[in-house]
Amino acid sequence: MEHDTIPTRTIVLTQERPLPAPRAAPTSPPTRMWLVFLVGGLAVAWLYPFLPRTGVIQSAIAVLLPAAAVAALLVGIRVHRPERRGAWYLMAAAQTAWVVAAVIWFPMENLFRAHLAFPSIIDVLILGAYPGFVVGLWILMRSRSHSGLATLIDSSVITVGVHCSFGSSSCRRRRPPQA
Repeated sequence: MEHDTIPTRTIVLTQERPLPAPRAAPTSPPTRMWLVFLVGGLAVAWLYPFLPRTGVIQSAIAVLLPAAAVAALLVGIRVHRPERRGAWYLMAAAQTAWVVAAVIWFPMENLFRAHLAFPSIIDVLILGAYPGFVVGLWILMRSRSHSGLATLIDSSVITVGVHCSFGSSSCRRRRPPQA
């Protein structure tokens, strides 16, 4: 009787990589706080053009709204702990540059009636913020698994839609204030 040989397989056990630690669930503030911030911000942005053109209220809103955006970015980073924190901090720094520019410009123009020459520190801060936004968004876009072009198109559609709805309402012609 012949002995048939049975082929054998060699099983090599490899050491598996440990799974990454699960991200902690968002703690406080409540996870729906973004919705309150969004609705409140949209309401203020919609009402802003209807306020008196020169005044304390409009100046305060023009300073506090971008400052609230910085606070929201920092709270979001702390609560959600994103993988690419550097990109979010970069965008928060860029938004902070806008806040500093608003703190300088709005009181000068609206309260003290002083006109700053062009170019000024305000122009440097505002224009200097754009690279921070662009690089931060680029880092986030590159980290996604989706195609870069699809992500760019998605974000462009949202940006153009928001600009068309709010940009056109804030560009209305106004009557000069009555003396």
